[in-house]
Amino acid sequence: LKRLRVTLRCSATPSGRPHAAAAEQALAMTRWDTGDRDAGREPCPDRIVEDLGGAFGMGAVGGFIWHFVKGARNSPQGDRWAGAMYSARSRAPILGGNFAVWGGTFSSFDC
Repeated sequence: LKRLRVTLRCSATPSGRPHAAAAEQALAMTRWDTGDRDAGREPCPDRIVEDLGGAFGMGAVGGFIWHFVKGARNSPQGDRWAGAMYSARSRAPILGGNFAVWGGTFSSFDC
């Protein structure tokens, strides 16, 4: 209500009466939007699968980079490339799967 009064007071005419457009805008701010939160996206079953795939992709790429660097740092001097690739190939899909589980859970509750 305070927000409504401030909006009406700030956009009043010289006579002190609020503009019709300002009153309508203030009334619109108090209404709840009951429509879909993100109308530009797919319906819920497809949205969950889409979010699963996106989260897996992000987790796999990020996990590959993370575990590649970690594997290179923890490998002996002569085997850095092989150790980095082994670590990244073996651990990146696991991190991608963890991201996919999180993304699917989040998307399920978002629907």
